Amino acid sequence: MFYIRWAIILGVTMSLAAFSFTQVRQFVTWLSSAKPLLEKQSSETRSNVHWLTQDKPLIYTFTASQTDSIRVLSNAIFSQPDYQQPADYAIEYTMLDADQRAITQAVYHHTSKLALDEQQQQVKQIIENRQSLAVSTGQSFYLNHSQFENATAIAFRLILENPLLKGVVLRVHSKEKSSPTDIYSAWLRYPLPWRARISNYHTLGGNALSEQEIFNAVKYDWRKLAPQGVPNVDFTTDTLYETLPYHIQSYDFSTSQLSLDGFFTDHSLSASVNVTQPQDIYFSTTAPEALTFRWYDYNQWSPPQELTAIKTNTDTLYKLSNVSRGMITIKSDTAVLSQWFLANKQPIDPLHSLYYQVNKQDAIKYSVTSDSQIKLDIRPAKSTHLTVNIYDEQDSLIKTYNTHLEAHKSEFDRALNDDTERTPISESSLLYLHQLPSNSAYIMVQSDGLMAFKLHTRKASYHTHSTLCDTSCDKQNSALFDIPPWYPQKADNDYQLMSQNKTITVRLFSAPPAQDVKKTAYVSRDLSNDLAIANTALINSPKPYYLPKDAFETYHYAEVDMQFAQQLLNRAPPTPINLIVKSNHPPLVREFDTRQLASSSNGMLFSNNQRLFANVGTSRPWTKQRLYKLDANRALKLNYQKTPYSVVVKAYSTSSFTTALELSTQIDAQFKTQINQTYSFENKRTQLYPSSTTRAFMLHPSLGELVAYPSMTVLIDSDISELNSLILKSNKDIWLSVIEEFEEHSPTFNWWLNEDN
Repeated sequence: MFYIRWAIILGVTMSLAAFSFTQVRQFVTWLSSAKPLLEKQSSETRSNVHWLTQDKPLIYTFTASQTDSIRVLSNAIFSQPDYQQPADYAIEYTMLDADQRAITQAVYHHTSKLALDEQQQQVKQIIENRQSLAVSTGQSFYLNHSQFENATAIAFRLILENPLLKGVVLRVHSKEKSSPTDIYSAWLRYPLPWRARISNYHTLGGNALSEQEIFNAVKYDWRKLAPQGVPNVDFTTDTLYETLPYHIQSYDFSTSQLSLDGFFTDHSLSASVNVTQPQDIYFSTTAPEALTFRWYDYNQWSPPQELTAIKTNTDTLYKLSNVSRGMITIKSDTAVLSQWFLANKQPIDPLHSLYYQVNKQDAIKYSVTSDSQIKLDIRPAKSTHLTVNIYDEQDSLIKTYNTHLEAHKSEFDRALNDDTERTPISESSLLYLHQLPSNSAYIMVQSDGLMAFKLHTRKASYHTHSTLCDTSCDKQNSALFDIPPWYPQKADNDYQLMSQNKTITVRLFSAPPAQDVKKTAYVSRDLSNDLAIANTALINSPKPYYLPKDAFETYHYAEVDMQFAQQLLNRAPPTPINLIVKSNHPPLVREFDTRQLASSSNGMLFSNNQRLFANVGTSRPWTKQRLYKLDANRALKLNYQKTPYSVVVKAYSTSSFTTALELSTQIDAQFKTQINQTYSFENKRTQLYPSSTTRAFMLHPSLGELVAYPSMTVLIDSDISELNSLILKSNKDIWLSVIEEFEEHSPTFNWWLNEDN
């Protein structure tokens, strides 16, 4: 009996040892293949995923020309929470053309195993209807560009191969090219959390990334695709590589759901479409007779125009023909849902923005640095008192800012609810803080009422890069990578706010440009003491259609024909009339007083290859303007005793450049320390492309035609208490005029300093 008992004990011990060794080996194997995951709940990201069914496919649309690859991430959901065997399932995917016809079809099979470890359960949890579901680790496959180069959409359908699977959830991302020119600069322009996430994904640390890995990280951007007809897709917080758990909801695709791709309009909400270049615009709706369309010119050189839709051969599809560059507003008196497409049938995706939605019981916390500037974006539900408290690292209150906000209902922006309904929301109110205290560590934002809120930051020393065109910049071969001036920030208590569902998605639409009839005066600055070389040019630049016509002066000109010019010479008017003759051969430009021209020279003066201009007539779009020559890379410093509202720079060149013109501005000023409603950029670099609407030539016998560029405006806003100087610099030799906006005209008046455009 003694030996039998010890034999049993020895056998049980060996069995337990073998079992423990097996479990440890499996655990080590799992650890060697697992991705690094954050264990803290406050650092987790919840991602909305969608059920994949066997009968009704999920359809995702994309643009093949802009997409490099597609990643399909799925997770199997087990019906038994303790099932330990692998389970198989397959995903059938079908490429669809523009008419939703199948091009190719294939099946990708997965083998998945339930995550049973306690730590895995913590980070692989899926919640539905407040219940945890048994979920496998994520499975993914990729589709390269050659597989979908002729497709516009892809449909996914589930093929269940194991009855123990309750279902499969799916997410789809597209890999889109961002085309950076300088990979290191592009890398540094990304927010620090993004760089940290990419660095951690490569498991090499922030300083160990290779050049190729940095290039891959900045060359492409991953964008989450939305399944058609499925609401509550989280575009803002959902990234390709995130920490789990997931959060999912199931939908029955009922007819009560409003399409997320649709543009909703009714008696209180309007929508808009931005048209960057002339083309046909298409839209699909079941109630076309309820919609009205109006086109607006971005530059407001032309008045708004009513547009009429044309029925196409496809049911419910309509067309707006030959829409010029500008904006289309969409209005209706009843609830109408429409979907919009460009000329190539590419869907026009509406813009979204995620806000924290808080009330007086909540506070939003953001970590900040003392050298940062902040922008507060607030949408109050009603009249609201806002408080911003700034703390140091010891949690001591440094500074408190208080401001009052009024709520103004937005005609275009709307809240996008979880049930896909659209509800009105207030217009965005922007507030800026130009300088934080030197020992700032974090801020707390509170209000006495319900509001939607988000925060942006930037460094004061950063340059703002942008391009400027008076028509579409899309076709320009720009070497300058536009850098957004502001970056949205994630709250320190983001997880708590997200878990309490205190966020709101706002769908953004642009409002048409408003008529801006200024009561201020624009006066050209005399640069004769700053720039030695100057000359006079004749310039024709369009004006906004709504501005009243000014009384003509002697420096306003009209282009005339030879017969009219001859009549001027024969008539000998009592007042002096100047005649400008522009030729194709030297001397390129000559200017005469008609009273001093000898009659014997009349026949020699005019020919068919000449253009004639005279300062007479009822329509005189050409204006004389004094221009000054600024050499490349020379700093032009403009000192100020009186602060203008803005400074406008108009640039011209005597020849076309192979690359774009770059103008840099630097403001030296005293900035206010309180919260302001405006913001002035200290450093700015703008890339300008030739204007297609402004014409100009120099009144000089050898210079002749000029290349005009769009006007660049430097705003001197209310956040500046005193402007000391403004420095201008160009990367090329240019001719320019500087026009300053003041409350009233200068008492001194010289025609060569006047600028009324």
